[in-house]
Amino acid sequence: MKQKLAFLLIIVLIVLSACSLTDSSTGTGGVPTAVVTLVAPTAVSSTPTATATATAVPTVTVTATSPATATALPATAVPATQTTQTGTHCTDAATFIADVTIPDNSQVSANTGFIKTWRVRNSGTCTWDGRYQLTHAGGHLLGAITNHFPLAQIVAPGQTIDLSVSLVAPAAPDTYQGDWKLVNPGGAAFGVGRSNSPLWVKIVVPGAQVGQSSISGYAWQDKNQNNVADANEMLAGVTITLATTPECQAVLGTTVTDGNGRFRFDGLFAGSYCLFGTDGSTTVGQSSLALSNNQQLTNVAVTWPPVWSAPTTVSGLIYEDTNQNGSYDAGEPGVGNAEVWLIPGTACQVAAAPYATTFSMANGVYTLAGEFNGSYCVGLKGPEGLEDVLTVTVSSGQAVNNINLHTAVRQATISGYLWNDFCYVSVGQDGIPTVDGSCVSDGYGGYRADGMIEPNETYISGVTLQLQAGPCSNGPMTAMNMAVTDSNGRYTFRHLSGGTFCVFMDAAANGNAAILLPGNWTFPAPGIWYQEITLSAGDQAFPVNFGWDYQLQ
Repeated sequence: MKQKLAFLLIIVLIVLSACSLTDSSTGTGGVPTAVVTLVAPTAVSSTPTATATATAVPTVTVTATSPATATALPATAVPATQTTQTGTHCTDAATFIADVTIPDNSQVSANTGFIKTWRVRNSGTCTWDGRYQLTHAGGHLLGAITNHFPLAQIVAPGQTIDLSVSLVAPAAPDTYQGDWKLVNPGGAAFGVGRSNSPLWVKIVVPGAQVGQSSISGYAWQDKNQNNVADANEMLAGVTITLATTPECQAVLGTTVTDGNGRFRFDGLFAGSYCLFGTDGSTTVGQSSLALSNNQQLTNVAVTWPPVWSAPTTVSGLIYEDTNQNGSYDAGEPGVGNAEVWLIPGTACQVAAAPYATTFSMANGVYTLAGEFNGSYCVGLKGPEGLEDVLTVTVSSGQAVNNINLHTAVRQATISGYLWNDFCYVSVGQDGIPTVDGSCVSDGYGGYRADGMIEPNETYISGVTLQLQAGPCSNGPMTAMNMAVTDSNGRYTFRHLSGGTFCVFMDAAANGNAAILLPGNWTFPAPGIWYQEITLSAGDQAFPVNFGWDYQLQ
């Protein structure tokens, strides 16, 4: 009898020793973790085939508001069943290790995808294979593509596994929880821990946040072109659109300007924005409006282009009154480059500053244009005042034509300058010449002035030049007129008719010797003291210049 009792005691000790080999601790204990991506079963015809992977879901940043816990929630969809597989004589059990992602009460924006991952250990004696499934056991499905996923990897007793499910946060703000359990091949569901608690995901979808920045301003049109937004230039009832940069295509909202042309957009976040305004026919806008947190950007101007009113114009012809009848007749030539004045008032012969001026074109046509109205004098400016003048009365935007002004038969002139073409050469004791001024070689071993007016060269006054009718000749010339250079070195022969003339300068005559000698001509050519000019009626020959090089200066 004692031997039988001893034998039975040995058997009991062996059984108890075998049971103690199963690890029930919650640590990983150095056992490798199997990371498993759960896929929807393909055998269920009503469920589309899909792979729940991280790449299938947009990246989302979530904020944990409280630490993860392992507080068990009761399963609501899959009832707890016996987890001992009678056919295989093994036991299914799981131990929760950690929330790898999305701790409890994490905030996830509405309609945002995320991946929930739990880490669990196979703490039973059965090996988990593809016949095992992770099944939705209650609560919110949270957009999962199916309610059960087969394990795609074998997990032996003692190994850990990361179980991941691709989910989507609902649209409505609230707190959401979804429960999941494992199911063995026999259909028995089992959770984690001794109470078979489900694995759960618990998120908070926050309400829509409201920005604290704003953009406000006004729509206007600079009708008087003074670059100032006057009160009567505000545009009411135009549509203002707010969009985001850089494309300015993501429209955030629209508004309509009030009776004072004002608009406002509130509840904005920091960023860069675009504004567009339209009145149905014209669209204008501003881009890259930078906005900071809590900034109130005010007085943003959405500016319509000004409406330019038609200018007032006065036009006509400047002509040469060849028959001296005071009116324009066909065939009378137009006078180009004539200066025309517009003078306020009707006292046209009183010297006054012009309101506007213009010059006639080559064919004699002129146009005065601008913003003016009232009574004005339109005059042709001559050497000694207005040669011809007419009075006009105009309104804003009016076009007045055929205000023709005449000049007498214009007489030709010849004018030019006499300048000091400076070149000075000195020879030192060593026999080496020193050159000062604009000098060039004279071809004989010496130097002469270069025949060009330089900025630092001066003009010669008080010198008499003479004019001969007809071409220049080598013999004695007969002067028909004389002209003396003024303080600026300029001379002018006036009141000439058409024809050929010779302008010449005798350095030894007419008192010129005391001013010029010793020296020599450098322009129009070295030693040449005359120039031949052919004029048509009214021609202005200018500049007909002469250059002089003082030999001892």
